[in-house]
Amino acid sequence: MTNKPTVGEEMNTTLVSIKKDMDKLNRLLPENKFSIQKFINEELNKESKDNEITSWHSSQLGSCLTGAYLRRIGTKPDVSFDDRTLRVFGMGRFVENWVVEVLKKTDLKIKTQGHIEIPKYDLTGYYDFLVENDSNKLIYETKSKHSRAFWYMLNKGQGPHRHHEMQLWSYLFGTDIPEGRLLYISKDDLAMLEYPVFLDDDPLRSEVIGQLEI
Repeated sequence: MTNKPTVGEEMNTTLVSIKKDMDKLNRLLPENKFSIQKFINEELNKESKDNEITSWHSSQLGSCLTGAYLRRIGTKPDVSFDDRTLRVFGMGRFVENWVVEVLKKTDLKIKTQGHIEIPKYDLTGYYDFLVENDSNKLIYETKSKHSRAFWYMLNKGQGPHRHHEMQLWSYLFGTDIPEGRLLYISKDDLAMLEYPVFLDDDPLRSEVIGQLEI
């Protein structure tokens, strides 16, 4: 009987497959080596290097604390993001901007990239956008996924990723806004899921504050 591969083994297999596919694509570049992809990669790498982190950041909550600390004190990671990963991040920002531009055409009041700062914990962050009308005031954090990951998350029925909830809760904590929403978007078919996060969620509060106090 064959043992079922672990999640880590499946992930490694997927990454190896992606690398092989990317190598194939790179070999298809024209002989004169001119490629729009190269210009995009260079620009995204430049943007990535400009993002210096000098405090705890909301997006690091729920992740490896050692890695977060090393980034904060200026230690460069052993492995940098590859070009494909940076393009994925860029597409995430593109999806977020698309959502905001559509919402600006509605009657909602929109504030984007709001800055939060909590000196007590040396925590900073930027939420994606805040929406407001006569009866609602909500902070939104958008997360884009490819369709397979999106529908898997929905069908397994376990809700949003915990580190995303922790990130959004920190924005609520920093603004004293009672409720926010995690907005997951499938990049392939633009299906959407919204999950509420509440400031008065005591277990979530304990996780976030407990991590910040380590």
